[in-house]
Amino acid sequence: MKNWLNKISREKLQRYLFVGVLALVFVAFFISLSLVKPNENTPPSNNDPEPPVDDPIVEEYEVLKSPVLGDLVIVRKFYNPNSEKEDRLMSLYKIGTRYSTSTGVSWEKEDGEPFEVYASLSGTVKSVRSDNLYGTVVVLTHDNDLETHYISLGEVYVSEGQTVKQGDKIGISTVSSYDNLRNHIHFKVIKKNRLLDPLTVIGKKINTIE
Repeated sequence: MKNWLNKISREKLQRYLFVGVLALVFVAFFISLSLVKPNENTPPSNNDPEPPVDDPIVEEYEVLKSPVLGDLVIVRKFYNPNSEKEDRLMSLYKIGTRYSTSTGVSWEKEDGEPFEVYASLSGTVKSVRSDNLYGTVVVLTHDNDLETHYISLGEVYVSEGQTVKQGDKIGISTVSSYDNLRNHIHFKVIKKNRLLDPLTVIGKKINTIE
């Protein structure tokens, strides 16, 4: 044996030892794999995707609309002392022997015939009252502390406490004694007990009306 080892060169001996060690490493690796068992108590992984997050809800505000449709004529304007002379004259009306200033806007048809009147915003009917001077008056309440008043109505389609949507029919225009106009509707917009010029707020979102 000693003689055989002497006959093998050192280089060949190192090569044989390296191969032998490498073989032992592979054997040990495969034995360890065969001994490892999966953990039966390990819960299965949950790779389900998370549910999508909904976009935040953006509240949509209504735009205040005119209470009348079609080619109607403005015959009475909101009184503003700083407006043009012609507009100031259109905002004055006579009751008996005295003049009063208009607190809203009045429309009529060119032929003087009755016409339908619509809710300018969604809301609730606050009151419906008949008046010898103003005809039937309907008041609606809305979001953003707004009220709309529909004055000089004949036939009425709503009742107190009723919920209405924008564009619902409120009633039919009529002739009233408070103004020397023909068949017409007088429309007011009020916010926190402050009268607003309807012509300046029609077309605006209610959250922007101040």
